[in-house]
Amino acid sequence: MAPVSNRSLVCFITSLVVLFAGDAVYAQSTGAPILLERAPLRSATNVDTGFAKVTLTIAGHNRVFYLHRPAPLPPAPMPLVLVFHGGAGNGAQIAKMTGMDRAANLHGFAAAYPETDQHWQDGRETTGLGAADIDFVRAIIDWSIKTQGIDRSRIFATGISNGGIFTLRLACEMSREIAGFAAVAGSMGSMLAPRCRPQRAVPLMLIHGDKDEWVRWQGGAVKQLAGGGAGGDVIPVPQTLDFWRGINHCAAKAPTIEKINRDSRDGTRVEIHRYGNCEKPTELVLIKGGGHTWPGADNGNSRLLRRLVGRTSQDINATETILAFFENSGRYIR
Repeated sequence: MAPVSNRSLVCFITSLVVLFAGDAVYAQSTGAPILLERAPLRSATNVDTGFAKVTLTIAGHNRVFYLHRPAPLPPAPMPLVLVFHGGAGNGAQIAKMTGMDRAANLHGFAAAYPETDQHWQDGRETTGLGAADIDFVRAIIDWSIKTQGIDRSRIFATGISNGGIFTLRLACEMSREIAGFAAVAGSMGSMLAPRCRPQRAVPLMLIHGDKDEWVRWQGGAVKQLAGGGAGGDVIPVPQTLDFWRGINHCAAKAPTIEKINRDSRDGTRVEIHRYGNCEKPTELVLIKGGGHTWPGADNGNSRLLRRLVGRTSQDINATETILAFFENSGRYIR
């Protein structure tokens, strides 16, 4: 089979982008001016049509995220799940991949999909540890609490790839503001690991495939395709897990392991490693044979996708697995 050309890759990525349309309205805020643009999604499987595009002006720069509120709205303050896309991705792509809107309607929480132009400042030497993205996340949280009825104690973060690596940075720097974290296909950036000083223990889940060729299980250089991507280094996944076991004061004992193989045709098996006697829940979801993917995503049968990023496990649904983990942390869905 011939190698994938840059043109083919661009066409493939472009095919994942969901178009937006809608009428703009303005909302008043106690902080920076906000442009709220109602933007229903078109033709996006597993994504509801209730998207709102929100633009926050932070230090003179406009930053965008998309917000989905559940239908019907719950009567009490609701949780918020922040979902971070991978490098060069966008909110529509990660919403479609995860099916988080549908889950939000089922469970009664709001989902926010922040966007960045290229790469989140996730703690690799190539993306850095600047303040801009952290300030953006804090602004999203503040705005959501003030205007959307969000429960301050039930805000959670997840993401994939660059978004997963960034989620781990948030665990280091926003442990007081965010109640739980789940990183998919992401390990800690090489610059971040020695500087990570969370203020408290946090519920933390890692979901990672041992055949991930982009953010490798054994760490090291993050793969770049045809010179694209941020590159840089991450530490090994087991080292990231051990770091957070230490932060969460887990007992030095073997985890309980749940083995799952619901789909014998997908070429993967799942092991959920749960570490007991921790101050906060700490879990590793090991996807044996899994690639750089979101388990349970319905695009796993695409041959081109499999060729680019490896196998997508259908043994679990990562979205529901993450939400169950957040719920079990004790401060999620009532």
